[in-house]
Amino acid sequence: MQFYDGDGRPVPFGGGRVEGGGLQSGAIPGASLTGLPLPSGRQSFALASGVRADEGGEDDDFLEEIWYRLFTDPNKQPGLEFPAKGYPGVPGGPDPWEHADAYPDLQSAGTGGSGASVDAGQRQIPQFFGRRVTQERLRHALIELFADAALPFRLVDRPSFRRYTRLLNPPAAEMLGSRFRLARDMLVQSEAARERQLQDIVGDGAAGKVSLTTDIWSSPAQDAFLAVTAHWITTDFQLRQALLEFEEIQGSHTGVLIAETLEKVILDWGLKDSVLGITTDNAENNIKALKILTGDPETEDARNPPVLNPGFFFRCLAHILNLAVQKALGVPAVLEPLKRMREIASFIGWSTTRSDAFEDEQLRLAGQGGHVLRLISDTPTRWGSSFEMVERFLKLKDPILLYFSGLESARDKRTREQAARVRLADAHWDALRVLVEFLKPFHDITTAAEGSLYPTAAAVVPQYNLLMDELERLYHDTSTGDLCKLLSEAALKVLKKYVYGISMELAVATFLDPRFKQLYFQLERW
Repeated sequence: MQFYDGDGRPVPFGGGRVEGGGLQSGAIPGASLTGLPLPSGRQSFALASGVRADEGGEDDDFLEEIWYRLFTDPNKQPGLEFPAKGYPGVPGGPDPWEHADAYPDLQSAGTGGSGASVDAGQRQIPQFFGRRVTQERLRHALIELFADAALPFRLVDRPSFRRYTRLLNPPAAEMLGSRFRLARDMLVQSEAARERQLQDIVGDGAAGKVSLTTDIWSSPAQDAFLAVTAHWITTDFQLRQALLEFEEIQGSHTGVLIAETLEKVILDWGLKDSVLGITTDNAENNIKALKILTGDPETEDARNPPVLNPGFFFRCLAHILNLAVQKALGVPAVLEPLKRMREIASFIGWSTTRSDAFEDEQLRLAGQGGHVLRLISDTPTRWGSSFEMVERFLKLKDPILLYFSGLESARDKRTREQAARVRLADAHWDALRVLVEFLKPFHDITTAAEGSLYPTAAAVVPQYNLLMDELERLYHDTSTGDLCKLLSEAALKVLKKYVYGISMELAVATFLDPRFKQLYFQLERW
């Protein structure tokens, strides 16, 4: 293998300095080598601060292969001759990126510090390999990827993942480590992030007060977890939120167990003197848990001294609205239409044949370029899902009617009988039109109350006011018959139970909001 200097003169390889060639301490900035089987008959491969290529892009893929052979896996390529110790990439020699850092002047066009000429048309290392990949940078990126995409740790051990990483950056593939290393690194990073988060909440220069929201979630495997989320405003008035804990809880979800879990989270994070308020749903176990933590003297196991400020417990508005909706959906006049809608969604989704036939009916009406929608069912614990189900059925009324008309002549007797049993009658469709009008304000207010990127406390009183005004209007609306009156009456009974228990803190928040001020405290009906 013969080396040449920047002027094309042969250079004997070895330690020390070569005049004009720029060969210093075994490094060869500005030099070229031949003897490698370059594609298209080209026999030159320039090296400057590691590797560079002549303009043209024909050798880009080959450059990556040469980089891998020279700097990553030289011992597995017996066909290549490698110089002695001191050459970048050879065991015992310098890191090629350290070599590149030692000659920063060769990263741009001009004349290298060694006197070697650098052609402005030649492409440099960073154009092929980007920023230097360190182990720390790679592990941080891996943790972010696996956490953000919820990927299993075992993926990092898969040969295909390692091949993919090697294709992007060969040296990085050797730094991946195992899934066990990734798990350990993630735990370390989690603790470090926790400390940074805590300083952002209550550290020096922070606002110092935090509000909490909490709820219990059950996995498909029926494992229960208590989530605790913190919400706070920074000193530069930026609203922030962070999940503090996702704690598994075992046994019956009693108020005592919830109180113990919440207390542990608050004390572990050092927030005992920083919690401004806490919001939960209206379940009795949550109410008891907060009475325990606020030191209610009439509650067994109450903490003394209290863990939380007794005056700052807020009932979740969205949960109250859902309770009112569920009460209204129990009105006998809507029970049968709701039941049939759920059965229709299940009937059509039972097989791909039925689903495809229903999609064909939609395309027949809308044309081949039309948008196909699926029927959905509601879930009592998923807020707003009943409105979304009814709205979707009304939107797809025509395809539904066509689909069931076609089933009247189905060859299978059982299919014909099932279709006739679940089919919606005209009276049912009329009830659904009234129901969607009734449910819409609940859906809109729930969506607004669920916001996490903007404050919501100040809007609770106005939202109650708007909703109750609308329900009272529907209650007196005679154009829809008695159904609207029955629905509104059922929902108002639930809302009135909670509206008069609105805390003074929420009223103060409304009063201080420049959008509202005294508006909702001057009206006689309030």
